[in-house]
Amino acid sequence: MKRYIDVFLKDTVIKLKEIREYKANMFFSLLISFTEALVSLIFIGGVFYSVKDIIPWTSAIFIFYVLYFEGMMNLFETFYVATRLHKYILAGDLNNYLIRPLGVGFQYMLASSRIRPFFTSIAFFICLIVYVIVSDITFSLSRLFPTLLFSIIAGLTMISVIRFTDSFSFFFKQPVSIRNIYSRMAHVYNRFPGVIFTGGLRKLAMMFPNVYFGAFAIHYLFGFSDLSTLYLQTGILLILLLISFVGTLLIWKVGMRNYEAYN
Repeated sequence: MKRYIDVFLKDTVIKLKEIREYKANMFFSLLISFTEALVSLIFIGGVFYSVKDIIPWTSAIFIFYVLYFEGMMNLFETFYVATRLHKYILAGDLNNYLIRPLGVGFQYMLASSRIRPFFTSIAFFICLIVYVIVSDITFSLSRLFPTLLFSIIAGLTMISVIRFTDSFSFFFKQPVSIRNIYSRMAHVYNRFPGVIFTGGLRKLAMMFPNVYFGAFAIHYLFGFSDLSTLYLQTGILLILLLISFVGTLLIWKVGMRNYEAYN
């Protein structure tokens, strides 16, 4: 365990040095993220005011939702990109990771993770805290911890589901898989508060964990749903997490067995 921690810390130091060396790139990334958030705020705002009879949010809660969602999304995007290991296997380039002293998955996660979204996430959460202080928005502190825990579970599930859909590339023998279809559908749900959907569309939204740490989490935080509903949604997430995690392990096992250098 100590070796993993040491390698992780060394890798983090290297990434921090890269950021210090390329400050302009870092600030440009932040600018892009905030621009995207502003565009989302304007675009989703039009949708929000069109469906106010469906979702009982105020304008203040809506702004809170956008800042919270962007903060959470960037936080989990730090490791979100670490889902392309199949490309190394399909191209026969996995040797670079097999010869290293630690696990293949851990080594790849470090090599492919990005630290810039982490700082972007911090920037959004700072903006969120400032917004809560200067605005008249209020919520129960007793609901804050369950909301954060729920969001973390949703974020981990999102990463696991993406890995699961991505791993099917083994069977297609090319770096294009059902992940592309899933990502496109998830992208659509990203742009709308999931709680505005009804019927079948709402049930379909439950396949996309990013909807949970955004709209459903805020819905609970401000008292529009109770703890029993949160428990139900958490149960759905845990089932998705278990299925996707076990499924990914099984698919990777098949893929590694078929990898010539590994045998």
